[in-house]
Amino acid sequence: MTNSLERSGALEMQMDKTLNPIPYVLITPARNEERFIEKLIESVIHQTVLPEKWVIVNDGSTDATASIVSRYVEKYDWMELLNLSPRRDRSFAAKVHAFNAGFARVKNLEFEVVGNLDSDLSFEADYLEFLLNKFREDASLGVAGTIFREEGYSSATTVLKVRTTLQVVANYFDVGVSNGLADTSRTRREESIGSQSQRPA
Repeated sequence: MTNSLERSGALEMQMDKTLNPIPYVLITPARNEERFIEKLIESVIHQTVLPEKWVIVNDGSTDATASIVSRYVEKYDWMELLNLSPRRDRSFAAKVHAFNAGFARVKNLEFEVVGNLDSDLSFEADYLEFLLNKFREDASLGVAGTIFREEGYSSATTVLKVRTTLQVVANYFDVGVSNGLADTSRTRREESIGSQSQRPA
């Protein structure tokens, strides 16, 4: 049985999480994602904790990606559309280039966590708050993400491979990129990346 002091302490911690969320930014490289980008935008604008800034990098799309994003940028001043010149290749290197271009737009802002969102995601309204709270609960945590499911596939089957890849990638970049999910990582670089926290599927 919990006493009133324990309950008030728990309530105070919960209020602190809500009133003083960890400041974060988001970057989304997007190329020809007109089928998915609006669903992602709707997921982000309905989050319980909004980012300081969200840069969507249009990496030379030839479809309606930029025009869809533009409609939302007009409504939300914390969103930005960055248009890059069209390029032929659609490689991981091109995606890294787009991410870095987006990161350059936020690097002088005050934030503790940077999120790398793929443009074909959607998630619950408390998804980013859940990830941010993992950083709050564990100061040694360097990267957080969740298992995802789509049409009969679950990333839970590849978690071990992802953790190995994640360590290599996190050592290379100042920010973490793991398994194509919405990943958030602390902005300070540490010798040890820490553990990866997973939300129950």
